[in-house]
Amino acid sequence: MTTPRVGFLGLGEAGAAIAAGFAAAGASVRAYDLALQDPDRADAVTARADAAGVELADGTAELLSDRDLVCSLVTSDVAVRVAQDAAPHLGAGQVYADLNSTEPAQMERVAELLGPSGAEFVDGALMAGVPGPGHRVPVLMSGPGAERAASWWAQLGGEVDVLSDVVGAASVVKLARSLVVKGLESLFWESAIVAERYGEAERVLASLGTTLPGEQWNEFAGYLMGRTVRHGERRAHELDGVARMLEAAGLDPHMARATGARLRTVVAGLGPDATPASLPADPAGLARAADDDAPAT
Repeated sequence: MTTPRVGFLGLGEAGAAIAAGFAAAGASVRAYDLALQDPDRADAVTARADAAGVELADGTAELLSDRDLVCSLVTSDVAVRVAQDAAPHLGAGQVYADLNSTEPAQMERVAELLGPSGAEFVDGALMAGVPGPGHRVPVLMSGPGAERAASWWAQLGGEVDVLSDVVGAASVVKLARSLVVKGLESLFWESAIVAERYGEAERVLASLGTTLPGEQWNEFAGYLMGRTVRHGERRAHELDGVARMLEAAGLDPHMARATGARLRTVVAGLGPDATPASLPADPAGLARAADDDAPAT
């Protein structure tokens, strides 16, 4: 089987990690990122490309000129525009995989935009954090091009589960799961913040082990709360997509809206300069850092 030529639209943290894995597996990998047009961000993209062993294209047209598989890994708010820019440069025989965390309706919109090009579309969902596993991160795929994309992905050492040829199937699984995970994340923040005002966040989490055994709750809470520190605004933005998905299904998105609002409040409380290195790793310490009304110590 011929090794696929892979193109990446977007070379952020996730895109660079997957691209590096594909390149190491022997694929021809090329990437383009809109940040290359920004003098303040271009050097960072170039450094990521060099570290990943990935060739950079000068623009979308050059990137797509000879790629078999195209992976869109941007942000959900620009995914449609990126697809619009890509459509005139795609053709029959190519596969376009949208791997952004977005709702089924947006995936359907992207598929519609790409339809006249003749390229096959894939609705893709990354089901875990990419740093660490890289291109071996579990992936769900659906849509007309899912089988071909999954075959190439597996050839390069990845793990893909093809659901169906229905656009939206992979993204609905991703976002419905996201509501649960980020719902727990926001609950941990609320619970830890109020409990830590009395110095008892650790005790609250320990008590969950009695009611809900089988989980190291302090460690689990610290992990999820740490995700907010790293990517809080992005995770809140994903919940906006969850809310739109629920509304499109005729459901009131009470939990999605509340969860997104809590994460944004936490991000604001932590401040713009917060990083994992600058904050405690334990839930109680994180709660104190995010709480503007925490008692002085």
